[in-house]
Amino acid sequence: MFTYSRIFSIPLFLVLSATSISNEYVLLPHENEIRLIVKRNSKDVIDYPSWSPDMRYIAFCKNFDIYIMDAVTKDVKRLTSYYVRGQSESASRQPQWLSSNELLFLSGEKDVVLKMKNIQDMREEIVLKEKYLYSYYLSPDKNLIILCFGAESKKESTWLYSMKTRKWEQVIFPNKYWTAIYCSWLPDSNRFIYKTTFKGGECGGCEICCEDENTNNPACADKFFMYDIASKKHTELFNSLDASITEPSTSPDGRWVAYYKFYQYRLTKMPTELWILNLNSKYAFFITEAESSAAWSSDSKSILYIKNGDLYLGNLIVKK
Repeated sequence: MFTYSRIFSIPLFLVLSATSISNEYVLLPHENEIRLIVKRNSKDVIDYPSWSPDMRYIAFCKNFDIYIMDAVTKDVKRLTSYYVRGQSESASRQPQWLSSNELLFLSGEKDVVLKMKNIQDMREEIVLKEKYLYSYYLSPDKNLIILCFGAESKKESTWLYSMKTRKWEQVIFPNKYWTAIYCSWLPDSNRFIYKTTFKGGECGGCEICCEDENTNNPACADKFFMYDIASKKHTELFNSLDASITEPSTSPDGRWVAYYKFYQYRLTKMPTELWILNLNSKYAFFITEAESSAAWSSDSKSILYIKNGDLYLGNLIVKK
């Protein structure tokens, strides 16, 4: 059973005692360490921030098109102009950096295209075309891509795709009711963390009992697992009965996993929270209220997140 510790109240300086928890602690962001990066207009939708490997640019999705911002000059550049209001097939999402000058992203909903765009000369290439591709995750060594497909797809599961060999390999889960929804690579590019909901036993698929606020059925618990590609082993890291957990995001140094926690029951109305899990001690720390899409800087010292629809950057000072 994992133990959790919660620290409240950004923007105060708060330090967790190293001796009481582990040999590591976190100095949470002070108000001077939190910056508003992109402020939206009332009708704007901002999501999917992603930091370039050289930390020069921040990519993000705004109103279903892809933009980048120069982190030094604060100049914003629009990379795509595909989206037509009300037409989901024209929407772009999930920018991820292939290099400091090349950006991958998805376009479309049913007929989905994974594209690569050079941010300097604006050259664009098609990497993959797949129906109902829900999400993708590029490995740190840029060789493998995790591909997560929707239920409408014939693939209907999670796959590994090699950028070098163009070969596919299906991820086989221990239970036929499992599927990876959100994933995050570890630095070795041989393991990744994924979020799933276990739909097994006599739960009947979870759709009914998980709508009941009084449910405490372990079969309904959201779980984070780690998958080892070489051994094909699944290891449970973390689970949550009292709330949903989603969107794991591993720091590049492999020490931390940022994730979102929210209460989905009918009678409970609470804001979505950003937490950070220490992979060594398995302690989790509350950071702030935020909506989605945590993204780490390459030095693991800063994190981008969406709050009240705006894009923020927080500096996290981690000490031993």
